[in-house]
This record gives sequence, C-alpha cells and structure tokens, in this order.
Amino acid sequence: MKDKIICLAVAVVLSGCASTAKSTGTLYFPQAFNEMRTVLVVPFENLTPFPEAGLIVADLLAEELRVWEGYDIRDRHAVDQIARTGGQPLPINWNRAEALRFARLLNADAVVYGTLIEFGYLREHRGLTEMATFGAVVRVADARSGRILWEATLNGSGGGTLTAGRPPLMDVSSAAIQEGLEDLFGTLFAWREAGG
Repeated sequence: MKDKIICLAVAVVLSGCASTAKSTGTLYFPQAFNEMRTVLVVPFENLTPFPEAGLIVADLLAEELRVWEGYDIRDRHAVDQIARTGGQPLPINWNRAEALRFARLLNADAVVYGTLIEFGYLREHRGLTEMATFGAVVRVADARSGRILWEATLNGSGGGTLTAGRPPLMDVSSAAIQEGLEDLFGTLFAWREAGG
C-alpha cells in the first residue's frame, strides 16, 4: 500500500511539471510586414485579477519581438515618455483606439495590442500542485489604416509542486508568446519563399 501511495505522489508531481504552449493565428496581410520598420507594443487590456499583468505581458512580448531582426521595437516606456512630455493621458484600459492613437503619436508603422484573459495559477490534484496558466488574444494593426494584419490566440500552461519544480508564470507566458511569434514569422517566411 505504501508503494502505491509513493507511486501516486511521484505521478502527480511529474504530471504537474509538464508545460504546454499553443498558438492559433491568422495572417491577413503579409505584404504589410515588408514595409513595417517601427512597431509599438502597448500594455494589454487586462481581464485578470492581477493589476500589473497587462504591463508584464506587453514587456514579455516586446522582449520576444526584439529577437526577430529587422524591426525597431518600441515598448510601454516609449508610451510613458510621450505621455509625460506630450501631455497625453495614459489609458486605464488599453483598446484598439488607444493603441492606434499612441502608435500614430510615435510615428510607428504598426502596433501590437491585445487582451489578457488568463494569467495566474490554478490548484490541481486536491491542492498538491499548481498549474500556471496564460491566455491572450494578440493583434498587430497597421498604424495608419488601423486594419488588423495578424491576430492570434495564445495559450500556455505548466505546473509543479507547491514546494519545488514549479515553472514560473513568466516562463509559461514567454513560451506561449514565442510559439505565437514563431507561427507568425514562419508563415511570413513561407509566404516570401513562395514569391510573396
């Protein structure tokens, strides 16, 4: 009986350590990315109970975007700067209109904005493990026309025991963001290779 309890405990711990990331995206206007140089990433609309989550995810996304060469990435610090020096009020809730307004103020070619749906931990296995969860809808819009160039739903989860082995929420979120960007840039690469 003792062996069965130990095996069950090990199985619970190991199953909680796995991480997954999934992206489902649509690229509407690939040709627009050829003309894009400056991209602004604004804080996400935050539908989670964590007050700073929209800022954190925007920072993670800007950091991941910087890996892809060819784009000048501006983040929320550029938004803060123009708000302070230009007398522009910062939105409480970021939406498409606010994202486009700041992109135009900063002369960006495109803006990345979105809605954060999940960002936190869920307890599982009768409270023995926690699962980090992340969910967001991300959009890239042309700053001049306002049309959406790409949008994706990003999801990630992973967990571990309460005492050790728990992957941080930032790692789960970054993995989901990386998955989405790899999907976007992989689709763009294939489009260009096909003569686009």
